Amino acid sequence: MKKILYQEFKITRELPINLNAKEINLFQHEFEKRIPKSYLLFEKNVLIRNGYFFNFKKIKTYTKYLHFNKINIKLKIKLLIKGLATVFNKKIVIFKGIWIFDNKSDVYFHFLIDSLSRAIMADEYKDEYLILIPESQRKDWKIELIEKLNFNYLFLDENKTYLIKNLIIPSYPAPSGNYNPLLLKQLIKMLLSNIDLSNKNKYQNFKRVWVDRSNSRRDMLNFAEIEPILKKFDFKVVRLEEKNLVEKILILQNIEWLIGNHGSGLTNMIFMKPDTNVLDIRDPQDSIKNAFFSLTSPLKINYYYLEREAFPEIIIDPKKLDNFFSKYL
Repeated sequence: MKKILYQEFKITRELPINLNAKEINLFQHEFEKRIPKSYLLFEKNVLIRNGYFFNFKKIKTYTKYLHFNKINIKLKIKLLIKGLATVFNKKIVIFKGIWIFDNKSDVYFHFLIDSLSRAIMADEYKDEYLILIPESQRKDWKIELIEKLNFNYLFLDENKTYLIKNLIIPSYPAPSGNYNPLLLKQLIKMLLSNIDLSNKNKYQNFKRVWVDRSNSRRDMLNFAEIEPILKKFDFKVVRLEEKNLVEKILILQNIEWLIGNHGSGLTNMIFMKPDTNVLDIRDPQDSIKNAFFSLTSPLKINYYYLEREAFPEIIIDPKKLDNFFSKYL
């Protein structure tokens, strides 16, 4: 059974503030977008083992809810065979569960925006149903976010088979990189609720923040050249991934500018106030990775972009960055 939550609708986005007319092709296909309908799927007697699903009665594996991208027929057959094998396993019975994970849920952006939006879709059922968390997804920062939304949860051990008598599977609220503004606002409201702001003065000088991702694959090769420019314009270099949720919120609620390489660190803009600013350091001539451009519109945040240099590594031209700051700050 499906319960429709939102019908298909169209959204229109604000243009980048510093859009170069010669580069409009990088963004134009995202100016307007149709968001398909979203719903809750209610299923009975679903087998789960190591993140794989199987419904024996329907011969169904639910891949469209578990995989970020469409999968090929070869993998579908492989998953079906794995599912059939679970029928003969000893089963642990769970009566009511919610599933929000997919193969991209380990990525901060996808978990915070996609997975948690799916959780919010099932919010009215959280007093009766548990969010089911596979052991492979057990991370402190994920648990912190789930608990902040007041969901109860249960870990599923590896190599054990579970029979879920009643399972709620929220559909994707929007294609990834797109958003349902109503769900997004509800998610932000819940994450910001009951935050102790008594320590907000600790970060009162954090008006301009550079997201440090030196521990990630998006590290910048020539940061030593960039650092003096950041100091010149009073930027704080912050490794947000090392902050807990409250610290992130306190920092982001204070700032006027958030800047960083295109990557999950910029997802934290959801904690910023309207009429603030984001600078997205993008790959050269990239018309694909527009998730942060798209995200700024429902948040009422001003979006700016700057292209890094055309190297395999991430290199930013110091002069280009200095000129940007001089013009817009």
